[in-house]
Order: sequence, then C-alpha cells, then structure tokens
Amino acid sequence: MRTTPLTRSEPGGAGIEERAPRLRLLTGAVLSLHAAFVYRFWWLNDDAFISFRYARNLARGEGIRFNVWDQTPVEGYSNFLWVLTGGALHTTGLNMVLGLQVLSSLCGAALLALLLHRLVRVLEVPAAIAGVTVAGLACYPPFAAWSTGGLATMPLALLVFLTFDRLVLAARGPDALLGGVFGSLLILLRVEGIAWFTVLLVLALISQVVRRRYALRPLLGAALIGAAVFAGHLFWRHGYYGHWLPNTYYAKQVSGWSFVERGANYLLANVLTFLVPLVIIPGLVAAWRRRRGAVGVGVAALAWAFPIYAIVVSGDYMPMGRFLIPGLAFGTILWAWLLTDLGRGSPKRMRLALLAGVGVGVIGALPGWDVHVVPLEIRSEFGYRRHGGREMKSEYQRWAELSSKVMAWGRLGRMLRAYAGSELERPVSMVVRALGTIGYDTDFLMYDCAGLTVPEIARRQVTEWKSQPGHDKSVEPEYFVDFDPSILRAWSLPAGEPEAIIKQINTILKGIAGGGARRASRMRYRPDLVRMVETNGGRTKYLLALVRTRRASVMAWRDKMQMVPTDLDKVREITY
Repeated sequence: MRTTPLTRSEPGGAGIEERAPRLRLLTGAVLSLHAAFVYRFWWLNDDAFISFRYARNLARGEGIRFNVWDQTPVEGYSNFLWVLTGGALHTTGLNMVLGLQVLSSLCGAALLALLLHRLVRVLEVPAAIAGVTVAGLACYPPFAAWSTGGLATMPLALLVFLTFDRLVLAARGPDALLGGVFGSLLILLRVEGIAWFTVLLVLALISQVVRRRYALRPLLGAALIGAAVFAGHLFWRHGYYGHWLPNTYYAKQVSGWSFVERGANYLLANVLTFLVPLVIIPGLVAAWRRRRGAVGVGVAALAWAFPIYAIVVSGDYMPMGRFLIPGLAFGTILWAWLLTDLGRGSPKRMRLALLAGVGVGVIGALPGWDVHVVPLEIRSEFGYRRHGGREMKSEYQRWAELSSKVMAWGRLGRMLRAYAGSELERPVSMVVRALGTIGYDTDFLMYDCAGLTVPEIARRQVTEWKSQPGHDKSVEPEYFVDFDPSILRAWSLPAGEPEAIIKQINTILKGIAGGGARRASRMRYRPDLVRMVETNGGRTKYLLALVRTRRASVMAWRDKMQMVPTDLDKVREITY
C-alpha cells in the first residue's frame, strides 16, 4: 500500500517507486551499523536479573514473585509485559536471558528501520539526509548499549514510536485499533506507560486541531482500549500484590529540590558527554515550520519530554542515559528536518548538510571509546551518582565497570549456591546490596538493601540524596539482623599471595565493628572462609561469608582476625 506523505514534496524529488531500491539499501546499511555497534556494546545490567528471576518463577509455576517463600508476593519489577515475555521464553526451554537480549536488539533494529522509512516516505526528508541521521542513531553508544542491557528500554522506545506513528503519523487519520493495541502494550510494558500513552493521545488531539480535522472517534476508541487494559492490570495488581502501585514506585519515590537538582545533573552529564542531544534545541525551529506543524508539535514535545522526565524522577544510576533513549528517535527527526532545511537550495548546501550530519554522528560515537570533546573537569561539575566529591567516572567507564561487576556477581552467586548446598540448612536466606545477578544465580530468599522486594524499606521517607539514583532509601546489611538471614554478608577474594589475602580478610572484618546492629551481627554471625575451585580445573577464589550461628561467635571472629598465611593451607575446599 502506498504511503501518503504528510508534508509537501520537494520540487524535483524522486518518486516513491524510484526511491524504494535506495531506501532498501539505506535500511540494510543502517541495520548493519546497528548490528556492529550492538556487538561492540553487548552487555547485561544487574537489575535485569530481577525481572529474569520473576519470569523464571512464573515459568516454574511459583507465580510472579521474587521470593517464593513470601506469604504475600511483592511487585519488585516495573516491566510486567517484559516479565511475561521472559516467562514464556523460559517455558519453551530457550535461553531466556539471551532470548530477551536478542528480542531487545531486534526492537532497536525495527525502530531504526521504521524511523528511516517514515522520514523518507511520510516526512519527506531526502533519502541521503535520512540515511545519515538514522545511521548516526545506530552508531550512538547509548542506543547500542540499551539495545541489549536486559531491560525493556528498547521495547519501550519502539512502542512509544509505534503508538505515535499510528495516532499522529497515519496519513488517513488516527488508527483506533493499532493505536490502542500499541498503547496497551506500552501500558503493560512499563509502570509509567499509562502516562506516556496519555501524552501521546493529547499530542494526537493537538495534531488534529492543527490540521483542522477533528477525528475524535478513533482517538476515543484507542483511549478506551488502553483504559480497559490499564484498569484490568490495575485491579489484577491490587488483587495479587495488595497494592495499587508496584513496590518499585515506592522504593524510588523521592521529592525535594535536591533530587530535582540531581536529575538536572544527570541530564547535563549525559548531554556534555555525547553532545548529540543538543540538536533538539535548534531542531525546534525546524519543527515549527508551517508545513510541519501538525506533526512537528508532537515530535518536538516527545524529543523534550524524556529529558524533562529524567529530571523529574531524579536521574538513574545506570550508564549511558537510559531514561533518554525513548526520545532519541524524535530528536533524530528534528535533526533530519534541520539538515533538510540547511541543505535546501543548492547541491553545495546539501553536501554541507550531509557533512554536518556525519560530523555530529562521529562526535556522538566517540564517547563509546571514552574519547570526549568536553573535558572531564567540566563534566565533573555535574556528578549525579554520589555526594562527597568522589571521582566521577565517564559513562563508558561506568558501563565497563558494571559489565564486569555483573560477571563478578554472577560468579559470587554460583560460589554461594555451591557453598550453601554443602554447608547450610535450607531454606537459605541472604542479605544483598546488588539484588539481580546474585539473586538469580542463588535462588535464595533474598533481603534487598535497596528495598525493591522489602516494602518497609521502600516506604521510608528520605529528604536528601546521599547515594545513587534509585538507591536513596538503601539500608546497611545489619538492618536485617533481626530477620535472621542465613548469610548476612559475603565477599569474593581473589587467590594470590597468602599475605595479601589475610590482609583483605582483616580489612573486611575490622570494618564490621562499632555499636548497635553491627555489634549484634558480631555476636550472631561468624565469619567463615572457604576455598572455591571452579570445575574442570578453573580459577580458584576464596569466599568469606558471615554465617548465622547459634553460639556466641567471638572466638570465630578472633580466629579469623589472627590468621597467618600458613592457615590458608587448612581452609576447606568446595568445587562450584
């Protein structure tokens, strides 16, 4: 079916039939670039494993819950549809983790292909400029990184664009059925999906007013479909979890100007790192041209809405500007329009516009190799992850750090699972700061310091931010001493010189001192040290764990703190 442009064709422009082969070639080139960058930035975020564990428990018939032992389940995820998808993959016997990563990257590819098509066929952007701008998005490190990552970021970006496409870009007017279906999927995918669907409906209504059309019936139809799905999920949530909102909402809910300031720092740090988001500022001029007005209002609003959202929710601790990803497609449209206007009039101007597009794409890609245009001294002024003047890490360094930590936490989880199977009575419970990977690899009853699965922590009130975004309500592991967990803390120590290992053990144990809960932990938990050896002659590490004891453990603490290098030869060994 032929697509009808929403803007006037440029004089002398190629016809749709002539542009089709060129568009297919451009699409292939853009998707090849995307695949290369996805491979370069392939990773998993620790929080993704929280959703994976919910999905696995669902597939096992335990229900959508993290701790199967909880009398009342806790909604510690924010991506209901993503959990259902993971559960379906696990049920089929496929590798759920890899499957969700592949599905997410395919969503990124679909978004790029759809965006390129709409720029050329609907928004009348010259094919060369559309190719350059969408290729820049394909090579943009945050877009590539969050094409995997394990969370529903890229599916969210795709559904926002699909809903906008059916409600605003559809040449024959809003599509009630597909607009409602995509909007409903958006609602089910993310807890804030209902807010974005509402914004999209309002923008579709504004678009109709600008066009002097008043196709209210299809918009009402789409709204009713979304409202029915939202109401059904809302009442299911209350019936299953006992609350109208997920526990993640309470765990991350903060208010106060200091948190808004942190959100602004989050935005500015990402903008100064990649610079590309700045194009939405001059892009406003292109969006407000009369012939683009009906669509331009919505495009500009969504390009700015996600940065504003990032400020309001006080940022995110994860690297590469996750909260900004769904707005990138709309920023790309603004950029393509701006280059189209700059290139109009002569071949020379068009070449300069294409050169500007390539230049901005290269500048945006450089931070993916930790190369920056803006010096660290300037970017450091907008640190948003911790108070206290700690050294600021670049987005690339943070991405690399979390990538390696996920692997380390996964190894620690496997070590703990083998240790518990050999040494502890079931059910095993444990306190963790990083809930995802360790929780997924152990399947213990987990007490989460950040409160995602512990409602009493999530509902605490905080007035000032001291930690990373999303972790403002975190407590120390000793908070859970009265919960009587099997393992209060655990550390993985690399094998090496005996003196260095003993020094690490002493540093750790001396740090757990003082009064109150920490003194109680010393009396109710004993430090245990074991040597962990990977199967098939793999690497050797040491596991130090604070394990619940029924006897006073003063002697156990003293013995560990008085170890000498030769004592390591007597440490028992467990294979994992």
